[in-house]
Amino acid sequence: MQPTVEKTYLNQELIDGLASGDDACATAFYQKYGSRIERLVRSLLGVDNAHDDVVQMVFLNILDSISSIRDANRLSYWVDSVTFRTVYKELRSRKYRRQVVPSSDSLPDLADRRNPQGTWVARQFYVALDKLKPEERMILVLKYFEHCTLLEMAKISGWSVATVKRRIQRAVASFEKIVREDTILASYVGENHNVG
Repeated sequence: MQPTVEKTYLNQELIDGLASGDDACATAFYQKYGSRIERLVRSLLGVDNAHDDVVQMVFLNILDSISSIRDANRLSYWVDSVTFRTVYKELRSRKYRRQVVPSSDSLPDLADRRNPQGTWVARQFYVALDKLKPEERMILVLKYFEHCTLLEMAKISGWSVATVKRRIQRAVASFEKIVREDTILASYVGENHNVG
């Protein structure tokens, strides 16, 4: 018996299939972009109980607006952009900040969990990020966690390159001010991961 060869869909086929409700295309789309969306949501949102709900919102927003894509070659940027806007809307809609510090076993892989100091730094880093405005937090994540270029950040966020530059400068200044209030974290950031 021959092994089953799964079809490889072109971007335009994925777009057309999602727009028409084709289950095979939906499965192929999820296989291609599911882990990317989940990772980007976790980076942008941080450790959060709403992670799975936000990921579902991203997929719903993608399905609702898939027919709006004009250039199939930009599908991956478009997916990132929908993810970015969904998380941004979620963060802006929150009326209060999370008060619970994430436990070390729920942190993203920013540090070696066998290293208590590294785990503590990762936790404190996310606590500091939680104090930023949503647009500041998200632009720092795109730049320093996702390693996006200015042009990529502009495409994903929908902001102009000039706006992205301004928001990075403000975000770095805000973040550094927050970090300075925590002398141990400030020392770690200053020695190892200088932002800016």
